[in-house]
Amino acid sequence: MKRILYSLVGLFLFTTVATAQSGLKMAPNKEFKKSLSEDDPIFRYNQGAQRLSSYDDTIWFDGFETPANWTINNQATGGGWQISSTVGTGFNWGQTFNSTTGGNYAVMVRQPSATANSTLHRITLANPIDISAYSNQNLVLSYEKFGARFYDTLKVEVSNNGVNWTVLDFNTDFPLLSTAGGSVTENPASRDLFIPINIVNGSDLYIRFSWDADRAGVEGIGYGWFIDDIALFNVPANDLVIDKTAFFDFVGFSYEWYYGAIPAKQAAADEMTFSAVYSNKGSVDQTNTRLDLVVSGQDNQTFSSSSTSVVLAGETADTARTTTLYGPDNGVGTYTFTWNIVGDNVDDIPSNNMYSVDMEVTENEFSMTPLPVSSANVLGKGGVDEPYVITQEYFFNTEDTVTSMGIALDEEWTVSGASFQLSIIDENEAPVAQTSIYVTDNSMITGDMVYFPLPETVIPAGFYRARIEVFAESLFLVSSQDPSHLQAAPGGGFFTRTRITLGGQTFIEDQVYMTIRTKTIPNCNPNAEVVGAVFDFSGEEPFEASIEISDVNGLTGTIFTYSWTGPLGFVSSTMNIDELTEKGDYTLVVTDPEGCTATGVFNVNGNVSVGEIENQAVINVFPNPSNGNFNVSLDNANGAYEISVVNSLGQVAATKVVTASGSNQIVEFSDLNLPTGVYTVTVANTKNSNAPSVFKVVVE
Repeated sequence: MKRILYSLVGLFLFTTVATAQSGLKMAPNKEFKKSLSEDDPIFRYNQGAQRLSSYDDTIWFDGFETPANWTINNQATGGGWQISSTVGTGFNWGQTFNSTTGGNYAVMVRQPSATANSTLHRITLANPIDISAYSNQNLVLSYEKFGARFYDTLKVEVSNNGVNWTVLDFNTDFPLLSTAGGSVTENPASRDLFIPINIVNGSDLYIRFSWDADRAGVEGIGYGWFIDDIALFNVPANDLVIDKTAFFDFVGFSYEWYYGAIPAKQAAADEMTFSAVYSNKGSVDQTNTRLDLVVSGQDNQTFSSSSTSVVLAGETADTARTTTLYGPDNGVGTYTFTWNIVGDNVDDIPSNNMYSVDMEVTENEFSMTPLPVSSANVLGKGGVDEPYVITQEYFFNTEDTVTSMGIALDEEWTVSGASFQLSIIDENEAPVAQTSIYVTDNSMITGDMVYFPLPETVIPAGFYRARIEVFAESLFLVSSQDPSHLQAAPGGGFFTRTRITLGGQTFIEDQVYMTIRTKTIPNCNPNAEVVGAVFDFSGEEPFEASIEISDVNGLTGTIFTYSWTGPLGFVSSTMNIDELTEKGDYTLVVTDPEGCTATGVFNVNGNVSVGEIENQAVINVFPNPSNGNFNVSLDNANGAYEISVVNSLGQVAATKVVTASGSNQIVEFSDLNLPTGVYTVTVANTKNSNAPSVFKVVVE
């Protein structure tokens, strides 16, 4: 299995108080991950929101009913930690803390930004818990919380002496709450934290919660936290836990994962081995532990690690690896991979021994994120106020041909007029395939994947990056968020959060929906067509004409390439053409991102007579936009005119034939019950139907 690294160049901005960054790059070296393999210093016992044990076997419990049990440090006027059941917070969440046991709770009340004078507030257990009877085994610290994060962290810390502290959790595994997204936590949320053996082996245990704004100059902007029902309890006897997984021999670097979707040609050429880092969180030794890997869904196979090991009670990690090479070469479909750590003993909590992810083998989709976009468990937003670049690394297992790239633009925040370009670059950052520069419009801002054509390019096997360069403001990409490595997205998909440290600050980012499509035999619509009109401005030589395209039917998506040819070697790549001075046929070939085409032929022949130009009618449509009721005015017009109203699908909504007599004449269109959209109103003299007047009418 080839190694996959996701890197961000630049940084999503979540609020106006942050500064956009650019130039952050991760090394493209294939072995880069081996130099960054340190374990994540977060000691979560399990990844769910449910407690592992009832209070019946609790070693210690506190619900803040006795405030004297806690010492509050650095409490400031108008802010800091407070213990009460009625304390106000100043937050606009519209909720109170739904503590499981009720009664008092501790709340970190933010300071007003105008008077903030401290970045750090702590609430500490006044007297230690006696844990001398629990040496050489694991203990779990559990608590309930409710809060939101805005450039602040809630650090949960433990100590044996009240001087030297170990951080168990930073609570940074959910997005910042700002205008760019994020949310408060569940109310309440339960967190279970594994206490390392070096702490458990002491005789005393202190606990404290530290609120830290983490950003100089924004000390008073934190949203704060509610804390309640803190418990310390013993662990089960037998409890193996998967900590991390991988599709290759090495585990430990949090920036690694595999594709949500991979083309069948690439999947068939792949070679995977599987590995997992696991821990013994139980109180007794675990013998003959190993990894079983089960493939199900589109294929059914089982692999086991080549050797077994003994994991002592309190041992934090071991690694198991399979040795059999596997390729998902059983065709298009969903492949489910399930890691399962087993041993001689029956596990007390088997659910945390197992982890499953889905991978879609597709005809031609290459995606780091699960498709469709709706399969992400959260839709995250990001954006900056200056140009930025984002890249994602792909490994082509075999030579392939790329045809298009896709992105998902958030429809709530992205605005029209933002320019960008998509490209595939090699390890030297040289583009090997690149789209045109696009400017966002409503057809692109859908919240779902939109594909942009690439010149068909053969890509040899090797490492490449998918890249988006933004040249303007307000481009917000939809991203998939996963609050922890061991929580799969509903509906499948394997994706994990990326943490980036830049300039001394740590930010959390997610995989954006940026996708590569490879060449396959497209299923094209043979009836695809181009709809447009010719406008001749003069019947005498020399004359000028234009051709305007009103619709393209039967192609996929909304982003097309246009190729015109015409008399005397005329060529153009724009949608509409004008200033045409040569008579003849002008042919337009429209191509969609799948490679399917629609063709239209338009004849320019200068067919408006001189007499008609001298007596040219003045035609208008008003109001525009309208509520569906509008008027057509004809002035200086004589003879019979046919007026038709056609929707975007080419369906005729209304037709009227009127006789004009020179004076201003109003033709009403009402009670048509037109749905919102854009309509084409065509007004044609029945004796000169080749030169109609065409209007676009917006119905709101």
